[in-house]
Amino acid sequence: GSGGVRGMTRWGNQVQWAGRQLQYNFTLPILLAGAAATKFALDNEKAMVRVTKVYGDGSEAMNKISQKEIPALKDAFEALSSTFGVAQDDAINIAADWAAAGASGLALAKSVKLTMETMILGEIEATEATEALIASQAQYGFGVEKLSRTIDVLNMTENQTGITMAGLIQGFSRAAGVARSAGIDVEHLAAMMAALTPAAGSAANAGQALKTIISRLLSPTGEAAGVMKEMGINTKDLAWQSLNGAQRLE
Repeated sequence: GSGGVRGMTRWGNQVQWAGRQLQYNFTLPILLAGAAATKFALDNEKAMVRVTKVYGDGSEAMNKISQKEIPALKDAFEALSSTFGVAQDDAINIAADWAAAGASGLALAKSVKLTMETMILGEIEATEATEALIASQAQYGFGVEKLSRTIDVLNMTENQTGITMAGLIQGFSRAAGVARSAGIDVEHLAAMMAALTPAAGSAANAGQALKTIISRLLSPTGEAAGVMKEMGINTKDLAWQSLNGAQRLE
């Protein structure tokens, strides 16, 4: 009778509840996973479009080469992404920035790898690491091998002093150009950064201060020359003028 009807109703409700739970626990996660996978693929494709647009010099010969190199590079970026735990679209966007700066082929892959290593060593974001490395490379005129050695020097400086890798990278991006013009090598600039940072308050301030100091030493204003004269330094003396920036600072 009525008890049987109520039993059937309860059973029907339980079936409906079970159906809703199955939909919630299985169908929705699958849909969300599908959407995430689609976004992942689109982000990666968008980043690769950036690489393709800026890769090479635009010549017909380079375009033919890039048709073979870009798929291989994409595989390399995916492998680097997995190795360093960096999002794939971030890895490809790093590559696009380096390609825009003129890197290609094996040098491009090595530059992306070096950037990821720097991100880990300095605990900094992809954009900051990429911009700083490209700036330092351009200012010192280094290839990727010498830039890699520079990162080794900065890492050693961090280990032996109180300045951080992130701070050194920030400072170098500000002072490397004028330091190179003054004949100051990477080792000396890193040491100067480490020594000046505590007084300057931050590595960024130290880098800016060094840029100004080195510029004044290279081409002292009348006021600066006067101050140095009081310190017993004759900026017009041939011996002074023959010194490079590091020697003048010492």
